[in-house]
Amino acid sequence: MSASSSVALLTVASPSLASAGECPDTELIHLGRELETAWSIEREAWERLNRIDDRRLYEPLRTTLAYDPNSNTDQHIVSLIERNLILWTAGSSFTPTDIDKLRNLESTGDQHVDRRIQELTAARKLFDQLLNRPEVHALDSQAEAAAKITGDIVKRIEQAQASTIAGLRVKAMALAWCYAGDDAELDEFPGVGSTDLRLARSILRDLAVLNARVTA
Repeated sequence: MSASSSVALLTVASPSLASAGECPDTELIHLGRELETAWSIEREAWERLNRIDDRRLYEPLRTTLAYDPNSNTDQHIVSLIERNLILWTAGSSFTPTDIDKLRNLESTGDQHVDRRIQELTAARKLFDQLLNRPEVHALDSQAEAAAKITGDIVKRIEQAQASTIAGLRVKAMALAWCYAGDDAELDEFPGVGSTDLRLARSILRDLAVLNARVTA
């Protein structure tokens, strides 16, 4: 089952449940409807941002700013900014704080290191210019605000006690939001190989299938 179909199946708009006045999870089901609405608004906000802010523009800069564990030059630079080399692995990146430290350095006397520092500084400057465009900043603020509203609803769902399958489906949808509705996000989460996280994802999928049977 794809991630998008999992999210679609977790709708809480079940007429039989919605009309049952004695349903013990009425409040939780209401929160589920709030989550559906807020999540839809949030997705639209992120989509507007993505249409303006093409993330492909950042990829070459991210590549430049990435730490190469096989590069003696990068290892030397890590020592210059006084960061623990043991903590750096493939996938690590030079942060804005790192770049600020490098800007204040005089020539190191090593042309390879000096050239790499110039490269890192230029890439960070361009990255910041792209990120801080007024139109991008405005849409990003709107998307973050929408995400906060959705997140607040998810916190309320987390604190509620589910006592029916309908209530559990709401909690499953809240879990799906935590991973942007994308199973791939969960696959990349640290510790995903552990039994508890595999079971959590299995429960999410089972609830999605169960919901499809109930609402069919």
